[in-house]
Amino acid sequence: MPIYNAERFVERALLSALNQTFSSIEYLIIDDKGSDGSMEIVRKIVSQHPRGKDVRIIEHEKNEGIGATRNAALDLATGKYLFFMDDDDEIASDCIEILYNKMQEHPVDVVIPSFVYRSLDDKISSTHRYPDIIIEGEVFPIAFYRYVKENDIFVAGWNRLYNLEFLRNNNIRCVPDHLNEDCWFTYQVILKATSVCLLSNITLYYTINPDSVCGNNQKRGYSQRICEQYVDIERRKTDYIGELKSTELYPALVFDIIFMSFYYAYKFMDSQQITNDQKIKYVRQILSNRFPFSLKLKQDKVYFKYLLFRTVYSLPLTVKVFVIQTLVRIKGISIVRKWINFK
Repeated sequence: MPIYNAERFVERALLSALNQTFSSIEYLIIDDKGSDGSMEIVRKIVSQHPRGKDVRIIEHEKNEGIGATRNAALDLATGKYLFFMDDDDEIASDCIEILYNKMQEHPVDVVIPSFVYRSLDDKISSTHRYPDIIIEGEVFPIAFYRYVKENDIFVAGWNRLYNLEFLRNNNIRCVPDHLNEDCWFTYQVILKATSVCLLSNITLYYTINPDSVCGNNQKRGYSQRICEQYVDIERRKTDYIGELKSTELYPALVFDIIFMSFYYAYKFMDSQQITNDQKIKYVRQILSNRFPFSLKLKQDKVYFKYLLFRTVYSLPLTVKVFVIQTLVRIKGISIVRKWINFK
């Protein structure tokens, strides 16, 4: 659990972790040097709780961001499995027991349970629920499930029980200075995992926090740092799939990158936190990746979208920038939402 400026929520979050029904847990608390009293609350709870002896507090010298805190856990954890949670969320009392038992019943690279969104006044606003299924195979089974068959796997890295050996053997890590670290981390997991268990059990209550990174993105649009992060992620994805260009999976992965690049370009242009020159710069950067053409995808539905988006993406860069500017001027977020839900 990374700790950064969460004194309003951290007691509830930490106690939900310490009060788990599962008995054998090592707790890694990463002090990411916030400016409020969060760590004082943490230290008081740890000093008084029966499980305080199982807690390790790792102190960063300065604020490094949540990506760096995740990497610290990957480096320092001594258990067989790893579970991430944030300092403003809450997990069910039997969360770890449910996930551990499922892992023993059918060992997989990662167990992914369901969760709910909860407002600051504790009202449930929506549920993100998975079917109870196991996805496994030798050749990109999770990536085919997500990108070719277009089934849902939420991007977040939290509320999942990972086989730590799987993460380490595949060198799956976060970009240290990324704030929304989940996008790149989960992308690697999806492409490298050969077995995943999805569960309908609700094990985490996600706090809709307007002061979090995601909350600020919603209120004021992307900051310069967030824009640079998403440009970097799409470039990383483009480089990452280069060795897969001869596979059937490749066109679906290209479609995902093109689609997300257009979406982020819209968000850049619609931001209130960056200048017009910065907007143009970041839109140009994220719409400049290049991909070899592929005819290997056999899924008609996905292949049609691949061809459609590749055609639009092949337009001159100035035209693509103009299209994004026009969508923002006409408040074309509904069009973008149709793109997102285009099945």
